[in-house]
Amino acid sequence: MRLLTLPKVIIWYLRLLFLPFNLHMERRVALASSLFEPQVYLPLIVLVLIGILVLWMYKRSRLAFFSLAWFFLTLLPVSNVFPLNAMMAEHWLYLPSLGFFLFVSLGIARALETEKKKLIVTLIVLILTFYSFLTVRRNRDWRDGLTLYQNTLKYSPGSGRVHNNLGNIYLRKGDYDRALQEYKSAVELKPDLAEGYFNLGEVYSRRKEYDRAVEQYKTAIELNPDLIGAYYGLGIAYRGKGELDKAIKEWEKTLEIMQDRRGIRLDKSERERIIEILKGNEKH
Repeated sequence: MRLLTLPKVIIWYLRLLFLPFNLHMERRVALASSLFEPQVYLPLIVLVLIGILVLWMYKRSRLAFFSLAWFFLTLLPVSNVFPLNAMMAEHWLYLPSLGFFLFVSLGIARALETEKKKLIVTLIVLILTFYSFLTVRRNRDWRDGLTLYQNTLKYSPGSGRVHNNLGNIYLRKGDYDRALQEYKSAVELKPDLAEGYFNLGEVYSRRKEYDRAVEQYKTAIELNPDLIGAYYGLGIAYRGKGELDKAIKEWEKTLEIMQDRRGIRLDKSERERIIEILKGNEKH
């Protein structure tokens, strides 16, 4: 199904190069299920025509052929021939776009050799002005993490990952109410998002709602037993409840995971010293 969707994705990439509107970092692409769907065979026909153009360019201009070949070859590693974590991402277009812009530059250079040079220059200035305006407007979205994720949610409101990232921004700002709202949205949209439950535990722990924090940390651990921070946070929550024995048990698990999976080696005395520090540490 991913390979059937590939032609549509490539056409979308080409459209973004010509018309970079509605840019965002969380693009969702519906997978095709049949070769006879319009979203499959129409882009496929366009790609076949582009392939013919590429072969024709090989005889006319080796540099033009190189530019088009560069675009498609550098797009190949992220084309989901081997499944990736997304069907499409705008930043995957950075390297392939070099070939596209080289091809366009060659076309402009050829056009400037004609008698309509003044008209071509005028068009180039207008096009550059247009794209410059789009660039300035897009830079506003990248002003900081808050504006970036808020803008992304306009286009992907159903993304649990984006809600989780936006919650992280609010958490760092100390806005626990908004952070809690975003994390809840994240786990509702993506129930297997361990980081979302961990972050819910962080908020509840900081608000001293330790019973709720324990529940969220445990869910995070069930989903991802390698999430070291969840064991540590669970220990903090247990300490907040006055259940120091349970807290020590979770901190010991934290140290075990650090030793087993991260190659950190601690002798018995070092581990005991760390536990003693955690027992007396009142700051999260």
